[in-house]
Amino acid sequence: MASSNDAVTEIRQIRNDDIFYVKFMKDGSSNMSVDGSTTPLRFTLETLPVDNFILKRIDFLIATDVAIGITKFGNVPTLANGVIFNIDGQQVIKSNGDMLLVGSDTSIHSVKIQGDTVSILNGNWDMIQTFGNGIVSTKEGLYFEIQDDLSGLDYFQVSASGIKLGDN
Repeated sequence: MASSNDAVTEIRQIRNDDIFYVKFMKDGSSNMSVDGSTTPLRFTLETLPVDNFILKRIDFLIATDVAIGITKFGNVPTLANGVIFNIDGQQVIKSNGDMLLVGSDTSIHSVKIQGDTVSILNGNWDMIQTFGNGIVSTKEGLYFEIQDDLSGLDYFQVSASGIKLGDN
C-alpha cells in the first residue's frame, strides 16, 4: 500500500482524437500559391481546435508545369524576401535548394503527362527524427508567411501533424 508521501503519476494514453493532421490556411484557403509581395500573407493552423501541441511533422508539396531548378522556388525565380517558416523562431526559404537543405526527406520529380512536363518538389520536416520527441509549440508560434509573388506556382500546400495537448 502506498503511503501518503508517495508520488502519484498519472499516465495519459494517446487516443485517436489526440492526433491531428491539418493544412496551413489563410481565411479558409490552403492554397499558398498567392501574391504576398505587397502585403505578406500568413498561413496558420486555423482549423486546429487546441492552442498547444507536439509537432511531429511538416509536409509540403510544390508542383509546376515546367522543369524546376535548384535556384528557383518551384518555377518562380529565387525569391527576394522568401517564405518565412516559423516555429517559435524563423527560417527564411528562398529557393528549392533551401527546401532540400531544411527538409528531412525531400525529393524532386519531373514527369511528362500527356506531353506536358510536371515537376513536383515534395518532402517533410520530421521533428521526431530531428529532435527525438517532436517540438512542443503553439498555434501562434507556428506559421508560414509568403512575402513574394508565388501565384505562378500550380500548387503549393503545407500541412502539419502531431499530438494535441489539452482538450479539443
